[in-house]
Amino acid sequence: MPDTLTTPAVAPPVVRKPRKWLRRFAFLAVVLVALAWFAPTLLVKTGLLNTVVAKATGKLNGTLTVGGASLGWFSPVVLHDVKLTDAKGQAVLSARTVESSRSLLSLARSQADLGTFTIDGPQVDIVAEKQETNLEDVLANYLNNTSPSTGPRPSVGVKVTNGTLTVRDAEQNRTWTVQS
Repeated sequence: MPDTLTTPAVAPPVVRKPRKWLRRFAFLAVVLVALAWFAPTLLVKTGLLNTVVAKATGKLNGTLTVGGASLGWFSPVVLHDVKLTDAKGQAVLSARTVESSRSLLSLARSQADLGTFTIDGPQVDIVAEKQETNLEDVLANYLNNTSPSTGPRPSVGVKVTNGTLTVRDAEQNRTWTVQS
């Protein structure tokens, strides 16, 4: 028998396909970034805005509603048709617009200084009765906060334009009105 040397067959070079998990991770990352980018718009367009407002103002003895909003990461927050009612459903405040001086991104990054909020066209109706007002009733849970503080309160400025303040004394049936 002849002695033959057999040479092993040379295997073709292995072409590595991208791993499925890497492609899936990249796809998921793109989807998450897109959701984060469009979150403000989705919040406004899907009707979730008042749900978020209700969660954020859950301690109110009343209701805060927002008719619409303009939200973007790099633009000021603008709320339209803002209404605050007391527990009885009586209007305490209504405003055409409330606009922040800071962008949504800067508000999300730091709550220590909320900037200035400009309230345009507010109609404030305060009713004084039995040594208290309807506004105090609405804000009672915030004013009587006895829980330990988690730190300093954020600084915030408020600017009012084209507003009307009406104060009514329910016991003596007297009314005062101030316009700006």
